[in-house]
Amino acid sequence: MNETLINKVVWWIPFKNIRNLIRNLLLIVIQINNKVTSLDGKVTGLDGKVTGLDGKVTGLDGKVTGLDGKVTNLDGKVISLDNKISYEKTYDKANLLNNDIYEYDFIFSVGNNCYTANILETLKIKKYSSPFDWLYGVTIYDNLDIIINKFNRFIDYDDLILSSQKPNSFTYKNKYNKLFFMHDFKSNKIDNAEYLLVKGKYERRINRTLNYLTNNKVLMVHIVRAKTFINLNDILNKINEIRKVYKNDNIDLLFIQHYPFKVKNRIIFTNINDTIHLYTLDNTPKGDTPFWKGDIENTTKILKKYRLK
Repeated sequence: MNETLINKVVWWIPFKNIRNLIRNLLLIVIQINNKVTSLDGKVTGLDGKVTGLDGKVTGLDGKVTGLDGKVTNLDGKVISLDNKISYEKTYDKANLLNNDIYEYDFIFSVGNNCYTANILETLKIKKYSSPFDWLYGVTIYDNLDIIINKFNRFIDYDDLILSSQKPNSFTYKNKYNKLFFMHDFKSNKIDNAEYLLVKGKYERRINRTLNYLTNNKVLMVHIVRAKTFINLNDILNKINEIRKVYKNDNIDLLFIQHYPFKVKNRIIFTNINDTIHLYTLDNTPKGDTPFWKGDIENTTKILKKYRLK
């Protein structure tokens, strides 16, 4: 019954005040029929959705859609509708780190530069050096592809080209896998003896990493300073491919990405399928910290949640 029908019902009532009172009572009855308010403060509409006093709508599929267009699963995980991090808005329910501690047999760096290996070593959660420890120059997608391909042509002589040089410092780029070797070579022309020495070092790191990837619970760690837009589905697919290649479903990724939030020291944690631990924070270095290290304090706070078994 709508307001027009109500007017047709009450027009004959002789006294205006009584007529208006009955009209209002009928309107209230209609509202009560359309919505059922439960004792927990939620309102269920005829569309099958439950609107809480916090302004969120729970559909019959068990998901809670906030007014910001985000979907929060009932287990407290937050994803956006396209499964990507939204940089324009911040999450209300994911801005604090939980108290969980995660344990792994092997934790190793997969970039983006030397600092990842450096901080893992400082916090004593790095058993051995990984092939990526002191290198830079590629994206998380490239590094995961290198692992998928079992480090093929990781440091082949014919792939190395001189990229830059400073006094006693020579950077070589691997033109095949796009990695930059900044700390390994001591001349602008690599001789056979020097190459074999460096190659032997990386072969030991590669073999050790391959062994752990095959038999243990492993965490790969990637930290970036630049504002980075990532496709979580693509990364998840690559990790699943790594698990398939190494026949090991216990290989996860910890990804720390940079976004300059208006709220200082905010850290957003998102657990993607118990496979990707995604942390978003303002990774701008503080004080006189070198730019390539980022926010040491908050990065340390995150990594202290991870331990070796």
